Amino acid sequence: MKSLKVLCVVAALVLGLSLNVMGEVGIKAGVNMSKLTSMDSISGADSKALIGFQFGLFYGYALTDNIVIQPEAYYVQKGHEYKESGGSAKIDTVLNYIEIPVLFKYKFSTEGSFI
Repeated sequence: MKSLKVLCVVAALVLGLSLNVMGEVGIKAGVNMSKLTSMDSISGADSKALIGFQFGLFYGYALTDNIVIQPEAYYVQKGHEYKESGGSAKIDTVLNYIEIPVLFKYKFSTEGSFI
């Protein structure tokens, strides 16, 4: 419930600021590799990285001529693949996350487009 309140506050802040300032909206997507290192300590096990995907949206807007704030929201898959050495046991662990990073950018030059 607390995370839902935080998400609503961030969304309201982004929407409220976007009405006053021209910005840039975009989509990001990609592939990632992740591995849980705690599985490496099990003897007789072969732990490999798992390939997942991520996608999301971003909105960047200029606070001043040189400073931009860019909140982003992503759906991300992480996990690992665990195989028993010499056996047939195999476990794939997939963890699904919603990540909300906020980037602050500083532009050294004032020429051209900022974002």
